[in-house]
Amino acid sequence: MIPTITTERLVLRPPKPKDERQLIWIMVDDEVTRYLQWPPYRDLTEVSTYLLKGLKMAKAGLGHLWIIEREKEVLGTFSVRYEQRHAAVFGGFLGRQCWRQGYGIEIGTSVLAWLQQDPGIYRVSCQADVRNEAIAALVPKLGLTYEGRLGRAWPGHDTEEPRDVYQWAWTR
Repeated sequence: MIPTITTERLVLRPPKPKDERQLIWIMVDDEVTRYLQWPPYRDLTEVSTYLLKGLKMAKAGLGHLWIIEREKEVLGTFSVRYEQRHAAVFGGFLGRQCWRQGYGIEIGTSVLAWLQQDPGIYRVSCQADVRNEAIAALVPKLGLTYEGRLGRAWPGHDTEEPRDVYQWAWTR
């Protein structure tokens, strides 16, 4: 089951079928997906598949996918994936109208606090494309420690070659 997390301005909730119609406008944006591991989605079927994979991940106990919502408007998604019983990886994306408004800090600190309540979680990490300066500035503010640069770790959808990423983590 995917829990609902409420922050000061946002609600992180499980996906619903109608979300695909709002998400498509974010997921087709080349600027939004520039630093992600996948290219822009081009149709509702791809968005539906993405949401369905998130629901299946939750049902299998392998993670959570949340819709980020403000006043019933879908702003993006955020996910937690359990790599091992004791370790989680998190990350997400927001539509460009939400950039530089403090939502990333608000979401990251809330989800990290939620994960830290689980005594079985000893590690929470995230990775970001080294070209993504905004995320490189944001993640340390969440309390995660920089662990290094991983060479050629992500597939390149906007380049021919795999991309380097930075990695940060919180550990208990």
